Amino acid sequence: MRRLPDLTRIAVRLTHYQPELGFIYHHNAKAASTTTNALLRKLLDRYAATLSAPERGSFRGLLSGPAHWESIVPVLNAPSVYRFSFVRHPVSRAVSTFNNFFVEAQNAYTKRHRFTRRSSGLKMYDASADNFERFLDFSEEVIAEDPALCDLHIRTQTRNLLVEHLPFRRIGKMETWKDDMQAVLRDVGLYHMLRDDDWSARENASVSGNRLRRPTDKQIERIGRIYSDDFSTFGYQLAY
Repeated sequence: MRRLPDLTRIAVRLTHYQPELGFIYHHNAKAASTTTNALLRKLLDRYAATLSAPERGSFRGLLSGPAHWESIVPVLNAPSVYRFSFVRHPVSRAVSTFNNFFVEAQNAYTKRHRFTRRSSGLKMYDASADNFERFLDFSEEVIAEDPALCDLHIRTQTRNLLVEHLPFRRIGKMETWKDDMQAVLRDVGLYHMLRDDDWSARENASVSGNRLRRPTDKQIERIGRIYSDDFSTFGYQLAY
């Protein structure tokens, strides 16, 4: 993939492509991405089990990431492919990243930021409003350094989804995930594979009591400035 344009490489890394049913789930970090991916794989396993032996043997499942770039690149802008993703309120997403990375330390990406974190004064396991303020300093620094290629958990959702470059059939919201996901599954032909208990499984959900619940009003206003494109593009209000 080294010779591909930056935008194409970003798109490939965030693509989960299902060739037989003709859809792409475009990954957007901290917007129910792990839960969505797990549900899709579960339903595709059930779908594959309904196929004949020869069909099942050639069924490719969900193709994800650079290992499958040669299959993904030709369909990135194909009008016949159903592309969907999910977004999340920018305040909620920032709080989730802060808690997941630096309060609960549950994310593997935490280690990648150890030097930048230290230089910004950001403390581990500290859920205080003061530490969240340091996280916002840190986020601004990371985004300013490279807004297109920075950590996808901190990068704007507008850039994660490459909305100016890729055609989407549906962009759902994490706040209405179940309803929007049901609509997606109807569109791509997997709705009949659902079971009632599928909705109770949430992947990567926080279970810690030590986490920031709500930023201050001034911090919410600051998030509104940092992620102004996400508010305007996806129709979110600053009220939180």
